[in-house]
Amino acid sequence: IHLIPRIQPLVPVSTEIVEHFCKILFHARRKTCFSNLKHVMKESLVLDIIAQAFPNQDPIKIAKLRPQQFNVEQVCSMAKAFASSTTQQSN
Repeated sequence: IHLIPRIQPLVPVSTEIVEHFCKILFHARRKTCFSNLKHVMKESLVLDIIAQAFPNQDPIKIAKLRPQQFNVEQVCSMAKAFASSTTQQSN
């Protein structure tokens, strides 16, 4: 296998933030995205992150999906929204 690095990373945030978000998202098997994320943040913030990552879709329907149903680009999009929301909260 020959891996070619991307010119632009999928997520323009630090690797630590992406890893932290993925640990939260995937920490419990057979749980939905919403139930995994709501343990560490407000429910309204979870829906805001999903709405930012999936702008033309119903965030409540997306929140009912299991993490393994997302592709890499979708997880990265949610991690980017997570990073921007945590930055806004700390300011």
